[in-house]
Amino acid sequence: MKVGYYVRTKSFKGFPSKIGKITKIEYNAGIDNETYIALDNDEEKCRRWTEDWLIGKPSFNPVDLIEVGDYVNGVEVKDIDDEWVTMSDTKIPILKSIANGLIKSIVTKEQFEAMEYKVGD
Repeated sequence: MKVGYYVRTKSFKGFPSKIGKITKIEYNAGIDNETYIALDNDEEKCRRWTEDWLIGKPSFNPVDLIEVGDYVNGVEVKDIDDEWVTMSDTKIPILKSIANGLIKSIVTKEQFEAMEYKVGD
């Protein structure tokens, strides 16, 4: 992990998973020997994010961290593989290398589910 990498966290203690950019890394060689990472979109300055709390490998490319069901630029991701991403609005696969440059925002499916209001049964 390095400053500038994007990471996807796991859901924990009622907090949905999220994608954020690492802005600071602190190694605590004291009692707990933990790694503390600050994410650019985290309300706390520095939270203990160990490798156990991350999904997949950190990446300089946010497109590497999205999953089916996430929302990119407000549009749901319908399919993703090693080279292509398909969004619900176009249904035309886009090369990941191109899609990466078009990403302005990501809402993980867990963040969406935590905020949605269901009407009826």
